[in-house]
Amino acid sequence: MSPGRESAADRHPRRRLSPRERYVLEHLALGEEIPEIAQRLGVTVETVRTYAKAAMRKLDARTRPQAVAIALRTGEIPPVTPPVR
Repeated sequence: MSPGRESAADRHPRRRLSPRERYVLEHLALGEEIPEIAQRLGVTVETVRTYAKAAMRKLDARTRPQAVAIALRTGEIPPVTPPVR
């Protein structure tokens, strides 16, 4: 985005992400897949999708990658360095 242009996420006040929503976005940022995140959390795949959708709604994002980008840019999640696989 060019300097001086605001996105919808910048214009609208955001509700804070829950710890689980933040966890899901952090692990998506690391390149993990939804089933892998579900296994780590001990929940169903659908539950992880629900967390991701809630985070997307709160961040006014249309896609999961966009939600991750907004969360990183706004400081909702810390910068991540994916492990070398």
